[in-house]
Amino acid sequence: MIIGSNFYHSYTAVVSRVYWNSLIVLTILGVLYLVFAELATENFFYSGLIFAAVVASFMVLKGFHYLIKLIHKLLKVKPQKKCKSIMIIAFLIMYLISWAPRLMVLYFGYEFFVFWSMVFVGIQAITLINHEFIRTLPCEILYSQDPTIPIILGNFFHCVFLLGLSRFGTSFDEMKDKVAIVAFQLMYFPICCVVYTDFCKVLNGEWRMTNVPSTNDTTNNNNNQQNMGLVGNAQVRPLRVEVVGDKADQRVDCRICRHEYTDTRTPRVLKECGHTVCEECADRLLTYSNTKYLICPFCQMVTVVKGPAALLPKNYGMIDIMDYMKDK
Repeated sequence: MIIGSNFYHSYTAVVSRVYWNSLIVLTILGVLYLVFAELATENFFYSGLIFAAVVASFMVLKGFHYLIKLIHKLLKVKPQKKCKSIMIIAFLIMYLISWAPRLMVLYFGYEFFVFWSMVFVGIQAITLINHEFIRTLPCEILYSQDPTIPIILGNFFHCVFLLGLSRFGTSFDEMKDKVAIVAFQLMYFPICCVVYTDFCKVLNGEWRMTNVPSTNDTTNNNNNQQNMGLVGNAQVRPLRVEVVGDKADQRVDCRICRHEYTDTRTPRVLKECGHTVCEECADRLLTYSNTKYLICPFCQMVTVVKGPAALLPKNYGMIDIMDYMKDK
């Protein structure tokens, strides 16, 4: 099972990191070229323009991010809605940026300044958006589910466009134009696919908040405090297991709803982590993923269900304890 980690929040983050390393290598090669190549005003002029374009894009994206945070602050947007809206905006911008060079190069071909500006500005913008918008969010995307039909169809068309645009590029007369067009298609194809995939997962609710307090932290801070946990757009209350009452009235409660386990409120085991919740709470949690999977409110592990909570195994140990209490 693959879930976004604290370091990589999405597939987009992985590809963006590769792009960032590529940008560093290209920058070093460019500096070496200026040092050892023949001194020419044209080389330094074009290099200065490319550097100015990179700085300008950096300032624009920084300002746009600040504007979004200001709007969220003024509207007092809740954390989970803030995360979702920022991810949607960031992925849309990254998707447009990754497509722009692929289409522009069909018109310009290999024009030195335009080509290298699109290389440096495009890669820098993608990595900056990922770092500024995605990496700073207290949320991550889940990859435990099979790809949905929109993801499969979308990436299929991405492959078709890759082949079609590359084939179109080979029809140009100049070898430089051919190489430039095919290079851009191959360079920006991966980010197109992963951004589209992550965007679809966000729209489908396949993400979670990562700043949820653990059960142990909750108990240590205040055993009577009800801490809100965020699972995608869902909200659950991780409460403690307890046996209440005297010997004549002992019972075991569900940790979420605090109702006693019964024949209809069956204790169900989450297979991936072993935690137990009642069947009704499990069904409620499953509604947030269209009954595809259930995110444990205590440890955040994902259990694939693909159906109602009745498909989860019963906690027979808990049932035996209940029967023992009833007999006493």
